[in-house]
Amino acid sequence: MIRSNFRLSALMAALSVLIFSAVSFAGPSGNVLSNNIRDADGTSGQNTSSGSGVKTGHIQNSAVTTAKIADGAVTDAKISGTISASKISSTGLNADTVDGMHAIDFAPSTHTHSQSDIIDLSSTLAGKSDVNHNHDGVYQKKYSRVAVVAQSGGDYTSPVAAMNDSANWCVATPCLLKIVPGIYDIGTESVHMQGGIDIEGSGENTTVIQGNIDSYMAGVVIGSSNAEIRLLTVQNVGGNNSSSVAIYNAFSSTQISNITAVSSAIGAAHGIYNFTSSPVISNSRISASGGTQYTAGIFNYGASSPVVSNTDINVTGAGPTFGVSYGVNNYCGGDCKPVLINVNITSGGGSYNVGIWNFNATPSIEKTKIITGGGTGIVASNSTVRVDNSIINGGVNSDSSSTVLIGGSRVTIYYF
Repeated sequence: MIRSNFRLSALMAALSVLIFSAVSFAGPSGNVLSNNIRDADGTSGQNTSSGSGVKTGHIQNSAVTTAKIADGAVTDAKISGTISASKISSTGLNADTVDGMHAIDFAPSTHTHSQSDIIDLSSTLAGKSDVNHNHDGVYQKKYSRVAVVAQSGGDYTSPVAAMNDSANWCVATPCLLKIVPGIYDIGTESVHMQGGIDIEGSGENTTVIQGNIDSYMAGVVIGSSNAEIRLLTVQNVGGNNSSSVAIYNAFSSTQISNITAVSSAIGAAHGIYNFTSSPVISNSRISASGGTQYTAGIFNYGASSPVVSNTDINVTGAGPTFGVSYGVNNYCGGDCKPVLINVNITSGGGSYNVGIWNFNATPSIEKTKIITGGGTGIVASNSTVRVDNSIINGGVNSDSSSTVLIGGSRVTIYYF
């Protein structure tokens, strides 16, 4: 009985000590004193089941507020990853200062460097092409006072547009309009030549200007003094026109060389029509066809005195029951002195075929061959004609008011 009481007393004493100790550790409800938290042991990590000290698991997410973080406590070593722009305040930032230098210390966006500012520039450029080299083999070279007409890649695609715009590329004469290979159909417009501007094609067989002009007072090309047209074909394709002209000259002395002039019409067809003009025509080919009224290779009207050399003229009329075919028609008035040197004239296909027809004209014909299809080589009316060293098939027909002087020539007369 005594032993049992002792054991009970001992148990009660131990329980009292335990309760006292727990109350002393915890203190009042909800309070933990600093001296009751054991310092971190530094060895047990973040395991809340062993060791001592406050660990990550004891702190609830979002539990640490801004006020609980000491100023300067978060250092560079404690920051990793990117800080978004929204977390950085612009307050206190000086945008004019970069790396301790003010904005005025930096070069502007557009600036110039001297050669000495660039390291190793001289050695890098050594052995390179000189500054004055060109790329002629790669790019089309652009010359002053020259315009190029081409179907693609040129300054213009039409010779009409180029000449109409000449004030913008021919600021001072002489100038050149160069037409590269191609067929340029200008419709019912005309290429108006201008003094001081030559027109040059790329060859009679490669550059063609064609149009459909129904008039004897205009042509596909209209000539001008102090200008030359060369190395191309001019063609009036108006076969149904009442009158067609390939090249028309009025009061001008156009230079025409290495040209093929072609015209056809149902009425009157003219290769070249000169109205009181004196063009110089050389090394060319002139043809006209189809005129039921008449067909003429060259028609000289008024006081026209062209000089024609080394040229072939071929005329084909509309048929034996239709108009006259004239190789050259000198229908003159006043001072009219055409000159033909080394010209081959073929006239046929009309109701009447004439090599050279003259009215009030004073032509000079030298080293010229005239062939007519059963017609007359030379007709003279109130004219003075001089023929030297030539061949005339079809003979000469002149009136009493005309004089025909023939020397060193062969004249063949057709008898009907």
